Amino acid sequence: MLHSDEQRLLVQCEAGAAQTFISATSAPWNRHAYSLSLQIHRPTHSLPMKLLLEDGTEFEGHAFGADRPVVGEIVFTTAMSGYVEILTDPSFRGQILVLTYPLAGNYGVPPPRPAGSIDAPYESNQIQVQGLVVQHAIGSPSHHASARTLGDWLTSEGVPAMTGVDTRSLTRRLREHGTMRGWLVPGNGSVEQKRSATGVEMQLGGLSPGSAS
Repeated sequence: MLHSDEQRLLVQCEAGAAQTFISATSAPWNRHAYSLSLQIHRPTHSLPMKLLLEDGTEFEGHAFGADRPVVGEIVFTTAMSGYVEILTDPSFRGQILVLTYPLAGNYGVPPPRPAGSIDAPYESNQIQVQGLVVQHAIGSPSHHASARTLGDWLTSEGVPAMTGVDTRSLTRRLREHGTMRGWLVPGNGSVEQKRSATGVEMQLGGLSPGSAS
C-alpha cells in the first residue's frame, strides 16, 4: 500500500501502443486516493520511409504525412511542446526538422486560422518545414481544441513525415558531424527517388528540385 507521500509511476510499453499509468495517494488530509490513467495510441503505418543523410547514414521508419520525396537541410529542436508553432515558423523554411522529444502530435492540431488573421498558435498561414522526423507520432490526440491529427495536417499541406526513428541518435550525429543535407524518401530510398526529391530555393546555397549527388 502506498503512503500519503509516495508516488508510483509505471510505464508499460506494448507492441502498437504505449500505456502510462500514474497512481498516487492524495494529501494526508484527504483519505481518498486518486488515480490517473493515460493511454497513448500509436498510429498504424504501412508505408515504409527512409531518411538518407549525405554522409551515407540511413534511418528507417514509416510515413505519416504526404507520400513524396523531399530534400533539405536537416535540423533539430529540443522543444518539448509547441510543434504547431515550430512547424509554421518561417525560420524553418525548406528544412527537414527533427523533434528530439519522443512524442509528437499528442495534443493534436487546432482548426486552420481564418484567412488574413494572425491568430495563435500558428506563426504563419502554412507549414514551413520541408519534412518532419519524429520518434513516435500520436494518432489519437487528446485536447479540447484539437480538430485534426498531426499526420492529417501534414498530409493536407503536402509535407512528408516519418515516425519510428531514434531521434536521439540522429541528433547526436548532427551535433558531432555538423549540419548536413538529407532526403526523405518513401519506400526503399532508391537513387531515382533522391533525384526526384524537391527542395526549396534559398538565397544562399539553395536546394532545387532533384539536387541529389
